[in-house]
Amino acid sequence: MKSLMAVLTAALAAFSGVEALGQDPGRAEAAHKLDSMKVSVDFQNVKLSETLDYLREVTGLNIVLKAGAVEGDPALTLKVRELTARSVLKLLIASRGLAAVWREGAVLIVPQEDLGDSMSLKIYDTRALVMKLQDFAGPVMELVKPGGTATMGVSITLLN
Repeated sequence: MKSLMAVLTAALAAFSGVEALGQDPGRAEAAHKLDSMKVSVDFQNVKLSETLDYLREVTGLNIVLKAGAVEGDPALTLKVRELTARSVLKLLIASRGLAAVWREGAVLIVPQEDLGDSMSLKIYDTRALVMKLQDFAGPVMELVKPGGTATMGVSITLLN
């Protein structure tokens, strides 16, 4: 169960645009479309390939089902109103053990087992966020009026 959660988390991170959106403007545009576009669907025993064809037409995105990702072409039933295209896509593919990844300018639907190939390790230096900064005592400074005297520390005289 723990490894399944790790795979699902990696899949969401890979497709949600968390990593390197700036490297591929098409990916950022696709993520924006999937998150902002609301769709209503009423699929009653519709084949998976037909549901993906519908989403492809509605969103204008290239959505490709990897060959051999599913056995046959399973029939699906899904009825939702005003849900984001990303959520509809997840509902359609998650029940079949599939995941969506961004590859070569298209949303590619692959088996979740294939996600191991698309994961990448990134290391960030977070020491500055968790390390306590040392406070160094500095000189004491006072502002005094011209002709006045400073009682302690360094005095700075203002000229008028």
